[in-house]
Amino acid sequence: MTKEKLVTIHVHTPFKLTHADNSVQEFGKGRHNVPESVAAHWFVEAHTEALGDFTPPNLDEAGAQRIAELEGKVTELQQLLEIEKDKVVEQTEQLQAAAAGLVERNEQITALNAQVADLTARLEKSNGAAKK
Repeated sequence: MTKEKLVTIHVHTPFKLTHADNSVQEFGKGRHNVPESVAAHWFVEAHTEALGDFTPPNLDEAGAQRIAELEGKVTELQQLLEIEKDKVVEQTEQLQAAAAGLVERNEQITALNAQVADLTARLEKSNGAAKK
């Protein structure tokens, strides 16, 4: 398997690129190292500036160890993110239930206000008839 030559692009406008296999790749502002075929795509060219060839740095053992540490940290942060996402889902469900309860209470208040208005009108009518 041959590796495709990488080039550096500078994204000035964030975008999502849908590849031929329907996979979607997101590009945020900043520099990205991508295969030449991606950099040459018309949609990529519309949102970027080409910066030239990218040559991967030669990593020594310390660099490789640092990468492994950072990858471990990324994994840890992704796990924390999933936990927080679960909390958000749970809180969203709680808020939706509370909102449904408020809607129900508002409907009850509206119905009770209508009953009060009806009873008030009857009372005023009966008080007016009694005074005559």
